[in-house]
Amino acid sequence: MNVNANPSRLPYGLIYSRTGEKKISAFFNMSFAQLIVNALGGSGATSSSGLSEIRSFVDAKFGKGSDSEIAQWLSVARSISSADFDAINIAVEGKTYLAGGAFGIADAALYVSLATSKDASLVTNHRSLTRYISHVQSLCKPQAGITPFIFHVSFTTIPVGCGWAVAKVQEKHASNKASVAEAAPEIASASEKKDKKATPAAAAATPAPPAPPAEDDIPEPSMLDMRVGVVVKCWNHEGSEKILCEEIDCGESAPRSIASGIRAFYNADALVGRKVIVLANLKARTIANFKSEGMVLCACNEDHSKVAILEPPADAKAGDRVVFAGFEGKEAAQPNAMAKKKILEKLSPLLKTDAKGVAFCGKDQFLVNGKAVTSAMSSAAIS
Repeated sequence: MNVNANPSRLPYGLIYSRTGEKKISAFFNMSFAQLIVNALGGSGATSSSGLSEIRSFVDAKFGKGSDSEIAQWLSVARSISSADFDAINIAVEGKTYLAGGAFGIADAALYVSLATSKDASLVTNHRSLTRYISHVQSLCKPQAGITPFIFHVSFTTIPVGCGWAVAKVQEKHASNKASVAEAAPEIASASEKKDKKATPAAAAATPAPPAPPAEDDIPEPSMLDMRVGVVVKCWNHEGSEKILCEEIDCGESAPRSIASGIRAFYNADALVGRKVIVLANLKARTIANFKSEGMVLCACNEDHSKVAILEPPADAKAGDRVVFAGFEGKEAAQPNAMAKKKILEKLSPLLKTDAKGVAFCGKDQFLVNGKAVTSAMSSAAIS
């Protein structure tokens, strides 16, 4: 299904006519358009007299994606069947929002289309789509006419600080030259094949959770080389809507370059000058064509819809190391050993903030010069 590229219908011409006619565009019918506006939190009437409110509301909530990108997703949302779910699942893998790095009309339209589909129950057969819809549903305003999805899925925690969520997707689909944005028109095109019979997607087998390491196999927390860093430069990654690129002074001869998947939560300029906690003994890796030499540690909730960086004590200096009582003076693992022995993977389940936002590794408190490391998020995982 192709989108009409007439400028008068892009982008929000897909919901109402830009030329001022007293009618909703034929792209969506009136009731479906109203469901989208309601999901975004608007309250425009379903009669033509409510168009001015719908117009101003959509303008304010639209988001920052390109017209063509949003138009492609609206085209997908217009006509969805279960046969499209596999492709949509791939397209949303690693994405928080569909267009522009912010919740907007494309997300609301896809959510409304899936929630009102006769095949809505099949969404939970697709892990990435389930994660995406679970988050978007939490942002959409409840309304009559839409039955909320109920999910009973545990999501795998992906470290936010170093942009691993993006890296995993890029590695998995390295051979696929089509970008996520390009996947949308392919889905739309597939939905035009009326002779194609929709078949229920096979239920994705949920892998059994890995067994926790034996107590004597858990590394000492001192094997993590965590240091205070000061952000000296920060900018948006040109090729990824999720990543901030940073230069961080960790008390070494030169700043470290680090990629952090926290762009949805922090403004680049606002991070300059802030003190952070850097996990410094990871092997350098390239994330979205940017060399990353560590990870900025953050506290986050289960679906990573809320993130807050760890904050060193106010008087900490660049290069000050995080230590744990009883493990003082012990050397951290070398980067190769970190990877080979899976030290971070074994300690990750123990990295959490307590009810007061104080950072711990199991029962051992993060300490910098004898003072606590904290976060604005309490009772959260650290990654």
